[in-house]
Amino acid sequence: MVQSDKDSAVFNWGFIRRVLDTMGALAVVLDSAGRIVYFNRACEQLTGYSLAEVRGRELAGLLLIPAEREAVNAVFDELVRTATPNRHENHWRAKDGSLHLIAWSNTVYCSPRGNVRYIVAIGIEVTALRHAQESLENLNQKIILLHETAHRLEEAEQEEKVFQLTVHAAEEILGFPMCTLDILENGTFVPKATSSGLAPGTSRPISLSEETLETKTYLTGKTYVLGRLEDDPSAHPTRSEFRSVISVPIGEFGVFQVASPKENAFSDQDVRLLELLLGHTRQAIARIRLQNELREQAIRDPLTGVYNRRYFNEV
Repeated sequence: MVQSDKDSAVFNWGFIRRVLDTMGALAVVLDSAGRIVYFNRACEQLTGYSLAEVRGRELAGLLLIPAEREAVNAVFDELVRTATPNRHENHWRAKDGSLHLIAWSNTVYCSPRGNVRYIVAIGIEVTALRHAQESLENLNQKIILLHETAHRLEEAEQEEKVFQLTVHAAEEILGFPMCTLDILENGTFVPKATSSGLAPGTSRPISLSEETLETKTYLTGKTYVLGRLEDDPSAHPTRSEFRSVISVPIGEFGVFQVASPKENAFSDQDVRLLELLLGHTRQAIARIRLQNELREQAIRDPLTGVYNRRYFNEV
């Protein structure tokens, strides 16, 4: 509110305090020097400071983070100079050290002579909202990059290229520095590609007859997410620092596993994106093997298996 020279209303602090304290929003009143005059209950709950602790103290030095003080002071100075309401966002650092992003709507109360007496700021914490927006933007970017990877997988002509593209996408796009792609060959899972975060020899060949998380993943065709490896007796980590893992089947071809040195390191979103990637990997492997089979059929006699005229012509 802006009080002009013609207004004669008195700034009734008793009434104003009752109104501000019943608000769910944050409300703080500053004098023209930036000192805290009033701090409603919502502010007390958010920051951990009581009104008695903050009254008379400069807000900038108490609650603002150093990186934002100059910008917030500029907003404050403009408000005092022009008496024009404005809006801005900045962080408050609470008593316990936690940061809270707040969207403010600021207005002024002027004396009958037109001098700014108080700054009244009403704020809403938007920390969770901004985090959600950032997460959504990050997810959209990952989906775009995975879509580009899917195109590369469709163009791959060799399985080795598919393996490399898959591990690279898991590492660079999904942020999994410890992962391995194993393909079943003659009853044994053979490591075909590993991420840079795994030391040589970390992944070893495993027989399908062994009782491991990898064989269980393949035989059941299900994805397993272990927040704590000790929760599943079939988990036999090859490194002592592994604490959690995702194990995903690549159709009938093999298994892809991701490990982390942290417990409960993987979210539902991580699992869904990895399954999306490996769905394209499975399709690419199936396409390449079918193409190789058809090519082989085209150059061999179906009865004897001997190379036919087409093969000799190609040679």
